[in-house]
Amino acid sequence: MKNQPNCPENPELTRRGIIMRTAVLSIISNVVLASVKISIGMLIPSVAILSEGINNLADSLSSVITILGIKLSERSSNHKFTLYAEGFCGLIISLIILYTGIQFLRKSVLLIFYPQEMRIAPYVIIIMGVSAVFKIFLSRHTIKQGKRTKSTSLIAIGIECRNDFIISAITLLSCILFVLFNVSADAYAGIISAGFILKSDIGVLLDSIKELRGS
Repeated sequence: MKNQPNCPENPELTRRGIIMRTAVLSIISNVVLASVKISIGMLIPSVAILSEGINNLADSLSSVITILGIKLSERSSNHKFTLYAEGFCGLIISLIILYTGIQFLRKSVLLIFYPQEMRIAPYVIIIMGVSAVFKIFLSRHTIKQGKRTKSTSLIAIGIECRNDFIISAITLLSCILFVLFNVSADAYAGIISAGFILKSDIGVLLDSIKELRGS
């Protein structure tokens, strides 16, 4: 019995499938992390951990927007329209990151003048450490898939994940300082983290605008 020839795969369908799967993974991961961090941030309380949880929610929203962009581009066979839809999604994502970073910075600066009492248990340090490690792996995977599919939206999400790793590492350090030396660096950790968010977001924003002009 002769083997039937394999049906050639549609490169565009394969590309969309990769983007969809990566975006869904990002949504699930960030919703779980956001739920845990927001709960801890409100319990301690810690503006750095709380803002980090809110930032994870913004990340999940970015992935939802990416999926909507893919669904929108599926309705058109025009390649330029597909690029425009994805570039527009990248722009929306970068604006969300920009807003999150500004709010994060504002709350951290206010915390310097109006400090809050903190209570950090050992399990908080463990959770923040696991979160940081997970985020760097998620960032590498998402950026890799973004470059593979030439998706600005996925690359933007991957950069967000990398920012989250830096933020988690800084927040973790501030928690350790508080536990070991009773020194609260929560506000300063927030300011440094906000700086990383805003710095990397500017590049994503400019790339998205450039892509929209090119399409």
